[in-house]
Amino acid sequence: MRQTSDNHKLWSMRILLVFLITISLFSAGQLNYNRGIDVNLPPSVFNRFESENFLKGYDLCDKINPFYLRGDFDGDGIADYAILVTSRSTKQVGIAIARSGAKKI
Repeated sequence: MRQTSDNHKLWSMRILLVFLITISLFSAGQLNYNRGIDVNLPPSVFNRFESENFLKGYDLCDKINPFYLRGDFDGDGIADYAILVTSRSTKQVGIAIARSGAKKI
């Protein structure tokens, strides 16, 4: 009688193990997600990037956090932004300066 109970426990453990392995394999694919760091950029700056077609040649870079800094770089009393970007063609990392008084980034 005891041997039947042990076999049942062993069988249950095997089923549980297979179940856990299966779940872990299917859930691993969910870790690949698009973080979409552009939603963290202030809307006014993102709109300016879009209107100037800046994002056609550059991607926002998330190698460091925060990936942008805000400050009054030119002393006009309006916020300016320094944004970490990566060139799509050369893959080089640089800084885009979006000054409030400048016509181009």
